[in-house]
Amino acid sequence: MENLKSTVLASRASGTSENYLRALNKWRTFASDVLGTSEFPVRPIDCVLYLQHLLESKKSVAAINCAFYAFKWIHLLASVDSPTLHPTVVAVKEGAVRLDSQQIVNRQEEKEPLHDHHLKLPAAETILEDLLQLRNFSYVHSCISSCIFRFS
Repeated sequence: MENLKSTVLASRASGTSENYLRALNKWRTFASDVLGTSEFPVRPIDCVLYLQHLLESKKSVAAINCAFYAFKWIHLLASVDSPTLHPTVVAVKEGAVRLDSQQIVNRQEEKEPLHDHHLKLPAAETILEDLLQLRNFSYVHSCISSCIFRFS
């Protein structure tokens, strides 16, 4: 029986199986402690609530995707209907991924913009007679210049 378990777990790469098992263990805790429901089979409403919980807990897109595909995988192995086929579950997963991606874009907008003094400071500290320093400065200068002109 132990060989069968190993064979089934080998249906995915070892890292993927480990990630799925961790995600399912976290689901088990959430289902019993928060929802007070059985852990398997996962009902679509419970799946939606868990994905929403992951989003609101500031978990990464990877954690949301891992939970979604762990549900899909475990239900496939058990030959029962997966909640991941439900349109609402798919919509919540896609929405969570999109919202989390938008938060990343908003975080990037908070960064300080580049200005011309970012170019002048390295130029003042570079010994232009030294070919190695001149080459390095030209690389840095062209990279910073392209960023300034691209995003301004």
